[in-house]
Amino acid sequence: NITQQESSSNEPNTGDNNQFIIFNAVSDTILKGISEMNINNNHKLMFHHNQIRLFGIDLAKQGVKKYLDMLLRDQQARLEVPFAVVDGRAEDLLSVKLPSEPISGLFLGSMFEDLAKTSMQYKVRLIDFINRILDEGAAPVMPIIKLTDAEEDKKEVIMTGMAVFNDDKMVGQLTLDEMLGYIWSLGNVNTCHLEVSDELGRSVLNIIDLGCKRKVTPLDDEKVEVNLSVDAVFTIGELQGFSDMNNDELIKHLDKLAQEHIKEIITNAFIAAKNLEADIFGFCTTIHQYYPKKWDKMKDHWNEIFVNI
Repeated sequence: NITQQESSSNEPNTGDNNQFIIFNAVSDTILKGISEMNINNNHKLMFHHNQIRLFGIDLAKQGVKKYLDMLLRDQQARLEVPFAVVDGRAEDLLSVKLPSEPISGLFLGSMFEDLAKTSMQYKVRLIDFINRILDEGAAPVMPIIKLTDAEEDKKEVIMTGMAVFNDDKMVGQLTLDEMLGYIWSLGNVNTCHLEVSDELGRSVLNIIDLGCKRKVTPLDDEKVEVNLSVDAVFTIGELQGFSDMNNDELIKHLDKLAQEHIKEIITNAFIAAKNLEADIFGFCTTIHQYYPKKWDKMKDHWNEIFVNI
């Protein structure tokens, strides 16, 4: 585990039960810092064992591109390792002992593997992030995690949303609901919960499959129209109220509530992205792919076009 801090030490930090060791190094480059740690370590650091790679939020706002070059060149640094932004210092999160797993690195690796079963959009890998940076106009994203403000032996790691980048610099973030809308807009969601309610009652729906087809149409060189068609299959997980409805009426009513809520959540994510002037949805990629001549006229001022979609 590699962290950046203000002072360096050759002495490893160990937990009381010695289940993990944190080595620290300060350097202008990642590779030089790793070399220092290898010199002061009786085991060589193995990148293909990485469970996750973390950026502190301050570093994410400064820009992360130069720190990715070494990882792309190293033959052992796997491209499918997930990334996340820590709301705080990455070192603090790596050194905490969680109630369910003393080694937080292993906990985070398992956490993102489980989230990927819901949607691969939760698991932003090195190759995914780099592809977004190289894709003209598209805004990269990365999950944000943090430690809860509890007592030391009761701290937990929670996801608070998704960091939004302009090129390689973090420019803002999505809330959990906005992150959900972003993920739903991309489709391929395998499992999820949706809570719907009105004056008649409340229900939690188990979404067992959600797909989304998109149609991106340039109207002229300055205007674009986007249509999303969402197709979801759900079962009823929990039901409160709706006592005056028979089964057919209930299904139709819940279907209507689900449609309205899914539309609202996706639309709110779109509004949040427009406020950040960040095309997290990759609409520009579709235009570039299917309308290359139109894209040539749009790419230099895509952010201005995106906020008016």
